[in-house]
Amino acid sequence: MADMIDSFIRQLDDIIEFYHRSPSSSAQSQAYVITSAVAAIERIAGHDSVYAKQANHYVERYGSTQYVLPAHLMGVVEALRNDVSGGFLKSVRELVHGELFSDFLGMADFLLSEGYKDAAAVMGGGVLESHLRQLCIKHGIDLEVTLGDDRRVKKADQLNSDLAKQKVYSLLDQKQVTAWLDLRNKAAHAKYGEYTKEQVVLLLQGVRNFIARCPA
Repeated sequence: MADMIDSFIRQLDDIIEFYHRSPSSSAQSQAYVITSAVAAIERIAGHDSVYAKQANHYVERYGSTQYVLPAHLMGVVEALRNDVSGGFLKSVRELVHGELFSDFLGMADFLLSEGYKDAAAVMGGGVLESHLRQLCIKHGIDLEVTLGDDRRVKKADQLNSDLAKQKVYSLLDQKQVTAWLDLRNKAAHAKYGEYTKEQVVLLLQGVRNFIARCPA
């Protein structure tokens, strides 16, 4: 994670340095600053972040005044740089989770390519369940349920239902997650003839896309 944060800081520092040393009269330099700043903000903070929304606001307001826009964008870049450096950017954590899960999905892809569809299905389903738990933590959903005097960890299906009820994702996503969990359970319980390699391919592709759309 430290390496990732250092990389983000270097990217933002490079843009700030280029802005301060480039001639303000150069249309080419200003265009480079604008493009680099907007791209870095969205790449690091996410297109739905307050940083990206503010940057887009400035682009819409000052886009026709190229020599005014970079100065406003630098304010966003510097604020983002300070928050990344201070450890206040939540999407850094989200990216770390995404990177970690991507590694495990890569392992699952390799297993599948070597003919181990069942192990690949179990691993892909494990990544999905871990991601559901991270989403619950992010959105303040309890990971445990009270049954009488006992507190028990919720099963993946319950987490999926709770996340959909909180509108973290759509009912269509909920149904798809249910199908993926069912496939994982079949693999985990040695029901190998009840699904195909092609379905495992779709599982891994779908989970990867789901994590990208709903970061935790």
